[in-house]
Amino acid sequence: MAFTPTYLPNSRSKFFQFFATGNTTMVEALNLGKAFELADIRLILSAAHPSVTYFTANLSAGQGSAYNVVLASFLASTLTNVTDRVWTPSADKILYQHNDTIQFSMLNSVGAIWGLVVTGWAVQD
Repeated sequence: MAFTPTYLPNSRSKFFQFFATGNTTMVEALNLGKAFELADIRLILSAAHPSVTYFTANLSAGQGSAYNVVLASFLASTLTNVTDRVWTPSADKILYQHNDTIQFSMLNSVGAIWGLVVTGWAVQD
C-alpha cells in the first residue's frame, strides 16, 4: 500500500499529510525526496491490540547507517483502553534530509484495521 500526499501552500514550505491503511502487518516507508520536518505521527487501530507488538518509526538516514535512529517505538498492546496514539517530536525544527526515509512497522496478529497519518512540512523547491 502506498502513501498518498496532500500539500497545502505556505511561503517557506509545504504542509504535507500522508495516509496509509491496512489490516495486515504494517510495513510502510516515507521518502519525500526533499528536506522536511515532522509535525506528528498518528496510529489509529480499529480494536485494542492484545499482543506484545511494537509499533516503530525508524529513520533510515541518507548519509548512511551510522546516522540511523529510532524516532518512536511503543508497545501496541499499551493501547488496551484506547485505539489511538499520537507521537510528536520532542525537539522542534529537526530538519530531515532529502534522502532520508522513515520506515514504519507493526505486526498485526489480530487482523485489526490500522491507519497511519504522518504530517509535517516539506521544504519548497
